[in-house]
Amino acid sequence: MASDQASGPGVAIGAARAKRYVFVISYGRTGSTLLMALLSNHPRVLVRGENRSLFRYLQGAYDSLTASYDKGGGKASNSFYGAHLFQDSFLTPWLRAAAETFLAGDRAPDTFDVLGFKEVFYHDLDTIRIDLDFIRRLFPGCLLIFNTRDPADVAQSDFNAKWSQERFSRLNQSYRELASEYGGLLADYSDIVEFGPQTQAAFARLEIIPDPEIVARTLRAQQGYAPLGPRTRVSRVPYFVRVLPREDLSFLDVCEVGARDGVVTVRGGILAGADIAEDDWSVAPQEGSVVGYKGRIASGDYSWRLTDPQFQDCGFELTLSATLGELSVGLFGLPLLKISRISAMPRARFDVAG
Repeated sequence: MASDQASGPGVAIGAARAKRYVFVISYGRTGSTLLMALLSNHPRVLVRGENRSLFRYLQGAYDSLTASYDKGGGKASNSFYGAHLFQDSFLTPWLRAAAETFLAGDRAPDTFDVLGFKEVFYHDLDTIRIDLDFIRRLFPGCLLIFNTRDPADVAQSDFNAKWSQERFSRLNQSYRELASEYGGLLADYSDIVEFGPQTQAAFARLEIIPDPEIVARTLRAQQGYAPLGPRTRVSRVPYFVRVLPREDLSFLDVCEVGARDGVVTVRGGILAGADIAEDDWSVAPQEGSVVGYKGRIASGDYSWRLTDPQFQDCGFELTLSATLGELSVGLFGLPLLKISRISAMPRARFDVAG
């Protein structure tokens, strides 16, 4: 490793400031974007999204340059002239400054106290360590948050369907080991969506006081309680793979799902551009069918979860026959949502939204 003893004008470049740094380490569909939003929506925090492993390339540059340090580059006649500067005390502040400039983007440095990003890592433990060691070289004292989720729920995502649950179990175990090794925090999906103690601990470690209104607004926007518009999401429902954005469906959330004697019941809230009748719903494959629907009625055990008055009268209950393990549900002739693992559902109804 190159010496740390260099001095000179270059050392002052990018010197560490009185800021805190945080990096969310995750894999796909773990709630990392929600965690990023919860942090970044604080007025003094700026946490950027994925950067396509930019810091791995910066590390490659660092390694390449330090390898040239002892080539006599202090002489103008040497083909490596300048390489005598390529040591840690010069390169680290320079790369830190470049990284901060990149992450700050259009924000002035004095407008935030906490800076960082979130990135996905599917690699083996040793490879992740290399990435984290370099991040910590640039930002000593940074907080690392390792984001996990139940492997069975992650594997249901269309994005992750090509991988096994075992892959995510191994990643979770790696993340637990790394959190202990680096003095970081664990934040599970189930905690993030409730702004639970793990998520609150991240704010505490960063010396940031969360604003309850901003937190509530972020949770609503990220999890399905969005204003009327074409983007629709389902929040925290383990049996639903996805909801497709639709122009004529402005709001959809599910608060309860259960199965009994071959009948699946889905309850929640929905708003659409036209009234919805029972025959507007469709189910595939043919072994499934809609056997009942009630909509546009107030639901006492649902509406309390909706703080926006325009959503107070949008409860619905959909009942479906199910002889198979999975059903695809359509509305107005187009795909809407997919229900899976029907045979694994509890026989009684249960609240999945908390």
